[in-house]
Amino acid sequence: MYIWNREIPSLTATEINNAVQNEGWQRYRRSMKGLATSNKLDCLNGYLGRREHDGICERVHYVRVANYINALLRGGQLVRTSSGRVQVQR
Repeated sequence: MYIWNREIPSLTATEINNAVQNEGWQRYRRSMKGLATSNKLDCLNGYLGRREHDGICERVHYVRVANYINALLRGGQLVRTSSGRVQVQR
């Protein structure tokens, strides 16, 4: 996946802190280390997709993924285009 087609919600610092303090999420996040950015997007989309399919996707899951996407944007791996799309830069 080279374009992130999901919405990136606004997040509060408290919401982020509460969401990321989860050992399962931290293991999942660490498992993506070293992957190409496009593969990370596939993994993140799958993380949400599995939970949506099972009917267990909650705001906390979207917060985790959005925070990760925002980190990739800050790090320059993703960029926001003039049309507002988020896509892989490197």
